[in-house]
Amino acid sequence: MTSYRGKRLVCPSFAAAVAPDNDPQGTAGGAVEFITSNVQDIAGVPLTPAFFDAWISSIMPYGDHGSKVLFASPTLVQNMSVWVRAGMGSQWTPTPSNVYGVQVDAFISGAFGYKVPVVVKTEWAEFPYANKGYGGWGFLLDLSLIQQVPLRDRDTKLITEQQPKGKDVYSAEYFREATYEFANEKAHGIIKGAVPPT
Repeated sequence: MTSYRGKRLVCPSFAAAVAPDNDPQGTAGGAVEFITSNVQDIAGVPLTPAFFDAWISSIMPYGDHGSKVLFASPTLVQNMSVWVRAGMGSQWTPTPSNVYGVQVDAFISGAFGYKVPVVVKTEWAEFPYANKGYGGWGFLLDLSLIQQVPLRDRDTKLITEQQPKGKDVYSAEYFREATYEFANEKAHGIIKGAVPPT
């Protein structure tokens, strides 16, 4: 998923206004607007495995278990990394022996036993985590219930004659405007308010 598509998938909607009326010509929402029932605010306290497992257990009964993916900020995954260091991570011997730390690639639900992939969205580090900024958010999404759909009359088209005037070249481009369509709101979740562990 490209950075732009990743931001459109989760970030709030936007409307493009054009002259002369300055009326919105179209809007595209994201997961922030769609997901309302499984939103968990951890209010700046350290994230624990029990708390996370309880949150994920409210989402796993819905949708396809094998299609769930956690898109998370580096701050949220940093909290998950601490769990492993305090538990089984202390018993794990990394190779080579001069390596320290744990990379979290998945979370196994204690209640459901499914391995949920964790995708660290490094570009979310640009956002603050203070005051519940996106730098402390995570989105558990069921990808089988999300599809990219083109806006009306905006599906992929080849636009020709794109060369600048006076240039002796031929240029063309493919153009497409699309958004994401979500289904089954309870199959997705948001966790927010994560702060770096102490």
